[in-house]
Amino acid sequence: MKRIFPIAMLPIMAATIMSCSDDLPEAEPAAITAAHAEKKSLAVGGTSHSLSAIGLAHNLLLDDCLSRNMPPPSTLADIDATVAVVMQAHGLAVPGCGGSGCTALVAGIISDPMSFHKSTIAESGLSYVAAAYLTQFLQDFSLPAQGAEAQLELVRDALSDIADSPEFTAFDRDVLLTTMSIAEASVLYGKERKDKDWETSVGNIVAASRGALGQPELALRLSLMAGIMQHHNLQAH
Repeated sequence: MKRIFPIAMLPIMAATIMSCSDDLPEAEPAAITAAHAEKKSLAVGGTSHSLSAIGLAHNLLLDDCLSRNMPPPSTLADIDATVAVVMQAHGLAVPGCGGSGCTALVAGIISDPMSFHKSTIAESGLSYVAAAYLTQFLQDFSLPAQGAEAQLELVRDALSDIADSPEFTAFDRDVLLTTMSIAEASVLYGKERKDKDWETSVGNIVAASRGALGQPELALRLSLMAGIMQHHNLQAH
């Protein structure tokens, strides 16, 4: 079944790999090499489908963030700063979160992902069908028995459902496909880069879905912040 990704995702493509900002520190050559190797591996690995542009962007950015020769972050603000620098170095915009800022938003998500999702989904702008679908997906994904293979199957089934269903609006598809593409990429990253002990939790996906309501770059920013925070076992404050 052919997977269709929204047009909004396509600008996050070769510029993600090629562009660098002149006034920001560049990633070490080893990190760039690892990121490109990750892209090649994920593009052909596992299924008959390649990852979407935003999925590839997620894993390039993530690999760069984790490969930088820096002390481990001690706060979520440290992680936010690193993610912002890496996104800009790859030619991506770094959207803001408004209100109390992205660190407070991500801390709120990670402290109780499903409660955050359920308290905000009614005002998301998603149709009732899409909101219900996303909520059920998150509940299924968070089941304790879900290992990486089961998570991957769940995500790929969702991608096919969303692309083929006439019940979703264009906005629904943009949000859901952005979210699921990031989830797929994150799970694959954990499978292929076991040396980094990367795990994909429901918190990563709730953060991605919250960002996807705005734009793909915000979905990347929030999901990376949430995932790296959990990777380093930092507590939400």
